[in-house]
Amino acid sequence: MCAPFPLAIISGSQFAWVFPFGFIAFWCAVTFLISRLGWSAAAKRFPASLKPEGKAFYAPSVIFPTRAHYNTCVKITVTSEGLHLAVNVLFALGCRPMLVPWTAVTTISEHEGWFGSRYLKIEIAGPDGLAIRLPVSVLPKLQPFAGCARHCYNGVLQ
Repeated sequence: MCAPFPLAIISGSQFAWVFPFGFIAFWCAVTFLISRLGWSAAAKRFPASLKPEGKAFYAPSVIFPTRAHYNTCVKITVTSEGLHLAVNVLFALGCRPMLVPWTAVTTISEHEGWFGSRYLKIEIAGPDGLAIRLPVSVLPKLQPFAGCARHCYNGVLQ
């Protein structure tokens, strides 16, 4: 019986060497293509020059209107200038860090998720349609910056 095409030309010992490189190439291609579905445009619009000081945490999700979701792999640092977003190194190909200024934030609202969990949804102005979901526990970290753009908080930060 003949093996499928790729395995027919690769012996067992060669497969052990070829598979890891093929997998890495596939992973890089997929992460790069996903970055083109929204992250790269937003990063061009909100470039980050330096990594800010402060305590970083992972966002449960960052969502683009193209259905590109980054779940638990985006590090967010809250600063007086805005929200610094950087993707974990395993998913970062094509994803430069970005700094979303507070003036670009249009709404921060509280929502109910599955099984009664609560989360904050931060919406960013512009054609990117960027939305960030954060746990409600992050609210105290955002409150010191309410004065930076108080008009955009829809009553969540007071």
